[in-house]
Amino acid sequence: MNQVVVDAIGARVAIDLTGLPPGDRSTVAALWADASVGLARSGGTVVPVELGTAFEFSSVLADLSTRVTVAALGARRGEVWMLHACGVADEQGRVAVLVGPSGAGKTTAAAVLGREFGYVSDESIGITASGGVLAYRKPLSIVRAGESVKEQVAPSDLGLKPLPDKPLTVSSLIVLDRRRDPAGPIRHPTLTPVPDSVAIATLAEQSSFLTAMPSPLRTVSTHLRRVGGVRRLSYDDAGDLPDVVARLLSDPPRAEEAETDHDSTGILAAPQPVRSERDDRGPTYTQSPFVDAVTVENGQIALLRAIDGDPAQVLVLAPHAAAVWRTAVDAVTLNDETLRRVADELVEHGLLVRQ
Repeated sequence: MNQVVVDAIGARVAIDLTGLPPGDRSTVAALWADASVGLARSGGTVVPVELGTAFEFSSVLADLSTRVTVAALGARRGEVWMLHACGVADEQGRVAVLVGPSGAGKTTAAAVLGREFGYVSDESIGITASGGVLAYRKPLSIVRAGESVKEQVAPSDLGLKPLPDKPLTVSSLIVLDRRRDPAGPIRHPTLTPVPDSVAIATLAEQSSFLTAMPSPLRTVSTHLRRVGGVRRLSYDDAGDLPDVVARLLSDPPRAEEAETDHDSTGILAAPQPVRSERDDRGPTYTQSPFVDAVTVENGQIALLRAIDGDPAQVLVLAPHAAAVWRTAVDAVTLNDETLRRVADELVEHGLLVRQ
């Protein structure tokens, strides 16, 4: 056996084992068995991944996990929405996606929840435009006390369940909020609705290659409406999570009909404009380049822009700023002093250009 091909967020990633002795090859194959698709039916695009050259084998295995993930993310760039998240599925294929940065408790949550539900991933999940979920049943990266390198453990070795034999669809989007209160643990986990303005910005921070997606913010907004919005799950002990997730999966928040707020060109359609007539007095304002924008609650706008050398950034414009920004879809001269002050603040933040 010289190669193991795994399914990672819908990409076929080939792990090259030729540099390892037979015993170590078997170890790698066993660790990735839950994600393996087999050479005979691998299909798709195979992205070869060579093993790292770290001295300790435990470091080689940890490095390999990172390499496979990076290869999968690169292969699916611009094709699906990829979240830094763990996830589990019920018998109907409904998936609870639990989002959080490194250290938020995703792997611990996956290890606990995966004993009750089908294990989808402990780290990265892909969501298609139609709401389908792409699994990544990688080894779990476990932190052991006194160890500097995370141990890689196969899902089956932890007793995690297989996926149901049904299509996977996103049912709930949850932001993990693990709290360690010095005054004492949280008595019961709590679920709190997250406003879309906050949810979109939070999810954008935990997305890979967001700006490479077509209409990224509108895609995210559509998913939010489909699952009834984002919930923040505050908890202390991962052992308390299964009951909460079971309730969410069996009785998810009411999904809303996706509404559009933009015309066919992709530019947000303005409401009745708050603008001055064009004339020769004062500076003219135009919108700076941006990737995507979508309206959120209370007339606010979530705006995604990409800056060279920096990750994608989501800014939320308050209603007055949103109204002024909308008016500058075409070059506009603002005669009102209050509107000009707002426009000048948007110029300072790089959202408008003053001419």
